[in-house]
Amino acid sequence: MTREELFDLVWAEPAVVVARRLGVSGSYLARVCTALEVPRPNLGYWAKRAVGRAPPPPCLPSSSPGNPSSWSRDKSERVVIKPFYQAACLYRRADDREAEHPLVGLTRRHFEAAAVRTDVIDDYLRLSNRSYRLDVTASRGGLATALAFVDNLIRAFEDRGHRVVIAGGFQKLARISIGGDENSREYFRLAARRPTVVYVGNIPIGLAIIEIKISKKMQYAGYGKFVPAEEWKGRHVGHTWSTVKEMPSGRIKLVAYDPSRSAGWRQEWQESKTGQLVGRVDEIARRVEKAAKVLAAVE
Repeated sequence: MTREELFDLVWAEPAVVVARRLGVSGSYLARVCTALEVPRPNLGYWAKRAVGRAPPPPCLPSSSPGNPSSWSRDKSERVVIKPFYQAACLYRRADDREAEHPLVGLTRRHFEAAAVRTDVIDDYLRLSNRSYRLDVTASRGGLATALAFVDNLIRAFEDRGHRVVIAGGFQKLARISIGGDENSREYFRLAARRPTVVYVGNIPIGLAIIEIKISKKMQYAGYGKFVPAEEWKGRHVGHTWSTVKEMPSGRIKLVAYDPSRSAGWRQEWQESKTGQLVGRVDEIARRVEKAAKVLAAVE
C-alpha cells in the first residue's frame, strides 16, 4: 500500500473502520501513518463532517528523504515501522536547542547499557542493539567526546536544511569498510548494522564515527587482565609480562562516504588532539554538500 492509497483510506472513513478492514489495531494504523508521514483527521473531524462543518482534507506532503513510501502486511515485503515511527517522534522533539539531540540521546542510552571487555581496560563498548542507533564506535573513556561531536554535526546539517537518519533495511544502502582492524570478526560485533545517513537533497551520504586506536604498551595484571604499562607500578601478581596492544586513544575519526556505492566516494577527518573536530562541523557540512552535488551529477 502506497502513501497515497493510505492517505485516501484514512480520509474516506474513520480510522477504526480502516484498521478493521486492514486487520490491524487502530494504534498500529496510527504508527504506520506517522512512519509514512500521512496526515490523519483530528479528533472530532467525523462528527463535524456528519453535519457538513468539517474542513477539507489537507494535501499529502512530500515524503522526507530516507522514509518508507509504502507499507505491506506481507512479512516478506513489510517495512519495519517501529524505527521510523520512533524517528518521527524524535524529530518532533528536536527543536529544543539546549538539550542533547534525540538521536544522540537514543544512542547514548544504548551505550550506557553496553558491556565492557574484561581482559583489556577501556576497550570499545559492545552494544546489544546494533540496528537502531547512530554509527558510533567508542570506548567508555572516549564516548563523551564522540557523542558531543555527533550532536554538533547533526545540528550543523539540520541548520542547513538536511536530514540525518538511520537507514532502513528497505533502502539499498550499505556501510563501507572504514579500515584498521574493523574487518575482524571482533569489530563486526561492534559496528552499527545500518549506516547513519545525511540526505543532502535526495543524495544520501553515509557518516561513520570511530574512536581511533593506537599502539600502547600493556602489562599483564593477572586474572586475564591487562593495564597500561605506566599504571603498572610494580603490582605483585606473580608471573607477568608486557605486550603491545591496539587501544582506543580518545581521539575520533569521521568517515563520510557514498552508501549506495555507485561512485565509491569517501572522505575522512581525523583528530590530532581530543575534541578538535567539534570546532570543524560547519566546514565538514560544507564539504559534504559539495560532494553531494558531485554525486548528483554522476547519477
